[in-house]
Amino acid sequence: MEEILFLNMQKALIVKCNSMKLLLTIILLGIFTACSFKKHETSSAQRPASIPESAFWIGGPDGGNWYFIHSVHDHRNSAIISVYGEGGDLIVKRNFIVVCRLDKPIVWIDDLKSQIVGYDGNKVLLLAPAGKDVCWMQ
Repeated sequence: MEEILFLNMQKALIVKCNSMKLLLTIILLGIFTACSFKKHETSSAQRPASIPESAFWIGGPDGGNWYFIHSVHDHRNSAIISVYGEGGDLIVKRNFIVVCRLDKPIVWIDDLKSQIVGYDGNKVLLLAPAGKDVCWMQ
């Protein structure tokens, strides 16, 4: 009787071990796939020679823009920004001012590089911080 119980426990342990291996393989495959997808989606375009070295890329596989921050005003409510296309063509260079709805608290420029999410042809779009409304620069 003890031998049968021991054999059943061995089989259960083997099944559990195989299940754990399968689960671990699925998890690792999922992490690898997610990391490679994320890397592909946020990979930067080839930097053209006309774009300043400190400019940064925001975009994905379908396109994006290069951003160069010349300066941020001392009051942290405006900045001079150049926006370049993928090929290095200058789209706009001007002073952009932070704009928020009147009924919501303003978003101050803290780390503009991490706050910019895109350019729509008129406005530099900013990431909305937790608890605040969407703001932009125009």
